[in-house]
Amino acid sequence: AGKGVVIPTDAVVTDVKGQWIYPSFIDPFSTYGINPKADKNNAPKKAALGWNEAIRSDVDAFEHFEPDDKQWKQLLEMGYGCVSSFVRDGIVRGASTLVLPGNKPDNELVLRKQSALHYSFDKGTSPNQYPSSLMGSIALLRQTHLDAQWYAAGGNKQEYNYTLERFNQLQNLPVIFEVESKQSALRALKIAKEFNKNWIVKGNGTEYQWAAELKQTGASFIVPLQLPKTYNIQSAEMAEFINTADLLHWYMAPKNASILKQNNVPFAFT
Repeated sequence: AGKGVVIPTDAVVTDVKGQWIYPSFIDPFSTYGINPKADKNNAPKKAALGWNEAIRSDVDAFEHFEPDDKQWKQLLEMGYGCVSSFVRDGIVRGASTLVLPGNKPDNELVLRKQSALHYSFDKGTSPNQYPSSLMGSIALLRQTHLDAQWYAAGGNKQEYNYTLERFNQLQNLPVIFEVESKQSALRALKIAKEFNKNWIVKGNGTEYQWAAELKQTGASFIVPLQLPKTYNIQSAEMAEFINTADLLHWYMAPKNASILKQNNVPFAFT
């Protein structure tokens, strides 16, 4: 950047007209400034919520955002100039908010009130007994999509349901689905395909194991930069207690992003 800059002959040119370039890292999957105890009891009360409290489409992260002096300094020192923060609780987790780390008033730090819609298969702190299994979580998420379609097609004239109303309103946002395994990623993408959606998958750093399959899904991924710690294998006795698969992951994890790149799988870091 600058006047009179000579562009190298091997430079990669990308047209970013209409986009923004930040001289910093951007974290699309963060809980910065969000109270870990933030839950529906702390959110503004809304009437006529849905029956299952694991579906939290009424939650807006910006309502819980409070700058943290220690955290924002750490983020800036690491080079992060912008983060998308959300309440990490529930199957449908509501909308994240795009914020700047800093010590200015809240209204000067929120760049975008709503930046993404978040899903998972974990019901979180919901007091409802259901769902109590992965199968139940999948069924509840699918049923919520079907109920929302019914609501938008005229069901809102039969009843008022703020959870479904908000769920439909947030569908124009990017959806980030957090998973813990390859199998759950494929399950999430199967649901996305069923409802003609294009979701972003937040992975766990093992995507290198099935990068070729990922390419076939056409999905984009958010992958962690946190790598497994080095194992203590100073003696043969210690080595016996370490699984070979764990050792292989320790060796391959740093190559995760490179392998995704080689397979043309779009990804971002968190």
